[in-house]
Amino acid sequence: MVKPGRSFYTKVLVSFFLAWGITASFGYSETIRIVVLKSRNLEPYNVALASFEKTFKDKGYDIQFLYYDLAGSVENGRAISEEIIKSNPKLILTSGTEATKVARENIKDIPVVFSVVLDPVGNRFVENPERSGTNLVGAALDVPVRIQFETMISVVPKIKKIGVVYDPQKTGRIVEEAESVAGKMGLALIKIPVSSQNDVPQAMESLRDRVDALWAPVDNTVYTPSSSQFILLFTLRNKIPFMAFSDQLVKAGAMMGLRSDYQIQGEAAARLAIEILRGKKPSDMAILFSEK
Repeated sequence: MVKPGRSFYTKVLVSFFLAWGITASFGYSETIRIVVLKSRNLEPYNVALASFEKTFKDKGYDIQFLYYDLAGSVENGRAISEEIIKSNPKLILTSGTEATKVARENIKDIPVVFSVVLDPVGNRFVENPERSGTNLVGAALDVPVRIQFETMISVVPKIKKIGVVYDPQKTGRIVEEAESVAGKMGLALIKIPVSSQNDVPQAMESLRDRVDALWAPVDNTVYTPSSSQFILLFTLRNKIPFMAFSDQLVKAGAMMGLRSDYQIQGEAAARLAIEILRGKKPSDMAILFSEK
């Protein structure tokens, strides 16, 4: 009886990998078409995209990228979506809120992975953070409230009462979550709801002498250019530590702020995309939130 040689086993092993589509570290043998849809040409989107592309390259995938830029306008979103559908990509990467909204409204049968997006549940991109329930999944910019409060206390340990001014229609869900987190940490969250930026001065005045710090969710009713200036001056004059959500507010006088690392946004989006290419459904996947 003749024993099969090493080349025989090699051929059988290769055939096994090909038959079952196991790519592991070898990457895909076929060229994969991925569409990239950006909200506009801004550095955060470009950094995340470069990181996304590098992750695929490092994994050995052969990717054909097709690029579309909304240039800040969603008016031609339907037309661009029709072009994208005709190109028949395996997957779509969106970068930014406007691009993700266009994909959510116009593309239903192609997996979409988003990045550089805030509050994906509030924006109705997904139904639940733990299980998307839609053809979209992605990496969110939101820094978990627990990390924000822990960081605030690490800088100002005496904080016990945190104030927040918010529009319940915009950030009600986030503030409710924050209240629960604060309670578990032994903190009190003093909530002041408003319905317009005109209510902000009175809301801030009501927090005077009642709070040890002010926390800002991303709320475009409260934080307009003019109201943000008022809040910054109020917190500085009354020596209230202010935790903001952007570099710009910190540079303008807020005590501190946290934001997600854009490079990690791209890496996280790429990991989700690879899982989808390997057979997972976006609807069954969880959103990735930044821990760095």
